[in-house]
Amino acid sequence: MLPKKRRITKELIEKTIYQGRSFQTEYLTLKILTSNSSNLFGFVVSKKVSKKSVDRNLLKRRGRYIIRKYLSSLNQGILCVFIFKQNSTKLSFENLEKEFYLLFQKSNILNK
Repeated sequence: MLPKKRRITKELIEKTIYQGRSFQTEYLTLKILTSNSSNLFGFVVSKKVSKKSVDRNLLKRRGRYIIRKYLSSLNQGILCVFIFKQNSTKLSFENLEKEFYLLFQKSNILNK
């Protein structure tokens, strides 16, 4: 589980979605906005992705777990909102992790 101090608030989610830069893969969209605070992360899973809350919550939990692995290697001062797309419920954990890594590479927020 991602610590509460690393989670983004609803107001910041809206601000990040409307003002942030966008990066996409087949199953995920990443919205990034720079800030002066520490890294904050949010996850959005629409009911269009899955009607079942169990499936939506599973995607969020998996996303939080993957973020924990990359937390120390990300640049500081970014707000990230991950938006899951329609077919993302069919992905295995390994493939979802590859999608996250692809987004990190596209957005250039990984420290080298």
